[in-house]
Amino acid sequence: MSPSELNELALLMKVAREKSNITNTKAYELRQRAVKYQFEATAATETAALIIEILASCTDSTLLPKIMLESKEAALKAVSAILKASKAVEEANKEEKEVTDSFNLAYEAASKLVSALSYTEDSINMNNNC
Repeated sequence: MSPSELNELALLMKVAREKSNITNTKAYELRQRAVKYQFEATAATETAALIIEILASCTDSTLLPKIMLESKEAALKAVSAILKASKAVEEANKEEKEVTDSFNLAYEAASKLVSALSYTEDSINMNNNC
């Protein structure tokens, strides 16, 4: 393996390692945020579902308008929370793809290193056997 090939391989490994570190960190943070938003969306959805049950069982016509107003606000919060969670999941998934790409780059670099070292090892063994 020539020095220039070794330098090229070292640079490829450095780039792969740096990209992997950055994307892993960002993907982790985005995934954590998405999970938090998913819990919030689930809670908001459950609240809206409970209010629907209350509306369905309400027999007092004087309370119904107040319950409907509260129900609308709860439903709006649920819609907002679900949309926020959905967008966060999409963003995290995009970053996960970047993580995969960075690992593929690291795999390529490591595979080239193994091949180069195997070739060098074979060359050394052949020279020692002569």
